[in-house]
Amino acid sequence: MKFIYTFLLSISVLVVFGSLAQAQLKQPARLELELKRETDEYSVIPAGTDGIFIHQHNIKESTFSKNVYDLYLYDTTLTERWKSRLEVGNQAVYRGWEYRKGKIYLLFAEPKNRSVDYLLYTIDAETSFMRGYTIKNDLQIDLTEFTALEDLVILGGYVNYRPAVFAYDLRNEHFKVLPGLYMNNSELLELKVSPEQKTFTVLYSDQTQDKQQTIGSKTFGADGELLFEYKLKPEKDRYLLYGRTTSFGDEAVYIAGTYSNSNSKYSRGIYMARIAPDGTQKINYYNYGELTNFFSYMKEGRQKRIKKRVSRRMAQGKKVKFNYRLLVHDVVESNGNHILLAEAFYPKYQNSSSPGSYFRNSRWSGISSYPNQYLEGYKYTHAVLVGFDDDGKLLWDNSFEINEVFSPQLDKLVQVMPNEDYTVLLYTFDDAIRTKIIKNDKVLEGKSEEKLVLGHEADQLSKMEHEETTLLPWYGPYFFAYGTQRIKNSSKESSQASRKVFFINKIVYQPDPTLLENARSDARPAVDK
Repeated sequence: MKFIYTFLLSISVLVVFGSLAQAQLKQPARLELELKRETDEYSVIPAGTDGIFIHQHNIKESTFSKNVYDLYLYDTTLTERWKSRLEVGNQAVYRGWEYRKGKIYLLFAEPKNRSVDYLLYTIDAETSFMRGYTIKNDLQIDLTEFTALEDLVILGGYVNYRPAVFAYDLRNEHFKVLPGLYMNNSELLELKVSPEQKTFTVLYSDQTQDKQQTIGSKTFGADGELLFEYKLKPEKDRYLLYGRTTSFGDEAVYIAGTYSNSNSKYSRGIYMARIAPDGTQKINYYNYGELTNFFSYMKEGRQKRIKKRVSRRMAQGKKVKFNYRLLVHDVVESNGNHILLAEAFYPKYQNSSSPGSYFRNSRWSGISSYPNQYLEGYKYTHAVLVGFDDDGKLLWDNSFEINEVFSPQLDKLVQVMPNEDYTVLLYTFDDAIRTKIIKNDKVLEGKSEEKLVLGHEADQLSKMEHEETTLLPWYGPYFFAYGTQRIKNSSKESSQASRKVFFINKIVYQPDPTLLENARSDARPAVDK
């Protein structure tokens, strides 16, 4: 059942520009929505060239029998295109979203006695036409993945601690369990759609006959039928911890991720696997000590000591052992290279006042070694960028130091924008955007920082309150940052001197001619400070 209403909301869209004319990071538009209550929250969905979709739980109009959501779509200039409204049952909980080819998908979970039904709404970005579906379900699913392909909606998660993937066909409203994924000692790693091939791939952890951890993959068509499957065969004492899959023009499939030398949650290096169309596979492994710039985020003295240690051990024929936890991003293609981006992090624990308590997290942290500790969050150290050729061989590596960032949740922080002449790495911290410009293993421009542009010249951020800001890719070369800010404006009347807003800043990197000239002439890199 669908509920569509239109309504009016007062908002402000502000066209803004960087504070310095020569700034390479441009912020051509900004959207502000004033937050009148501390409980006001907005959820954001990037919708490519259709713009940005925003929805908000309207607490004021929600009742004991219904939850009300206000829906907005803004175009690429952050100008409002349309407004609408959605009503769901009071037990329905928002669980996820997807955007695919002009259509927005919203998923809600509605608990029953021992299971959960799902409410799915599809929204046409052009017309705002909405259609609702009820997905009846008799299983207890711990949902972790949600995506869509053509008329197929795919849900992934766990049933009785085992991975399972489900498909819901919008044409006949049929719900089915996909075969071959309900396994012990396995974990769902990725659910990825390939719109061009009209397929989706399920990546999962598995074990070999020798109890080595490895990775398997199953590819399905748009009707949910199994097309092909394979399992990586790692070398002895190589345990594949995590992976991301992709395919490019040569029809081969690539899986890149991290590996260890034992059943440990700490990785020793990065691997790239290539699976040819005939099923033959080749896996290349690279220890962290073999990478040229992996430790470049460290201070110069410590970096030199580590490199000397690596050289000494390799000269003695000994193994180089470095243990890291990496959050692996999607593999992207640029100039014929396959580029893997990953972020190094470590969990931070705090002592608990409750004796005997513990915090269990995902595969990234496991259970605290001490029963009276709980997981406080994650500290990031640096991002590593690795380029591979079509055979999965290492071409170059680079890194991007991440300073001072601590997050209660483990999310992808650094974004990457590959270009023919350079690659932009960027992330947000507090009220600023940090960037670094590289070309393969060279640094064209060391880390720089630019403040997020505010709506008015006299606006200032409150120093007493810092909110988390999120940076996401949008369309083409554009990104956007969003979050909440407490803003003071000394030029306004006292009643308007302070306001709290939800904001979106449009962002694009435009290199100056000198940087482009250096990149194209393969000039020596700038000193990275």
